[in-house]
Amino acid sequence: MENKDKFNLKKIIPIVAIIIVIIISMGFIMAHKKEKKQEKTIETFSQVVKKKHNNVLTVELKRREIESKITDWNLILINKEHYIPEDYPFTLQEIEDGNQVDSRIVKPLEQMLSDARKQGLKPYICSSYRTFDTQTTLFNRKWSEYKRLGYEQEEAKQKASYWVTLPRNK
Repeated sequence: MENKDKFNLKKIIPIVAIIIVIIISMGFIMAHKKEKKQEKTIETFSQVVKKKHNNVLTVELKRREIESKITDWNLILINKEHYIPEDYPFTLQEIEDGNQVDSRIVKPLEQMLSDARKQGLKPYICSSYRTFDTQTTLFNRKWSEYKRLGYEQEEAKQKASYWVTLPRNK
């Protein structure tokens, strides 16, 4: 009986190994096909643009333009190094406590706040859209605070900009 169990095991192990190799190979093949398809799309796009404009800079600019159009509005990185684009379209809408936010987020924001309150939490909005003047006031207040603490003008400005973003353009 023991020999029979060993004999069956000897037959099963190679079959299982072959199945595993086939599954792994199929995964690699599918991933490679997807990568090739993406490369072909980019290559086709580049060829079309090159035919219309025989200029590499124009090709890169056109590609960025198209990529920016397919990027969702809510996936744009905004921070101290990446400002809101000058032509960024948005409409402000007032929500609770006089705060203003991009109108596209009002419904999900209100739903999130409502759901949190139903869970017994007490969320509040502590910072929303700021006008240029408001941002300037906040920055100057923080800058003055550091100057009162004895920091020189430039160092006070650097320390203030760590906490409050410098106002950009009106």
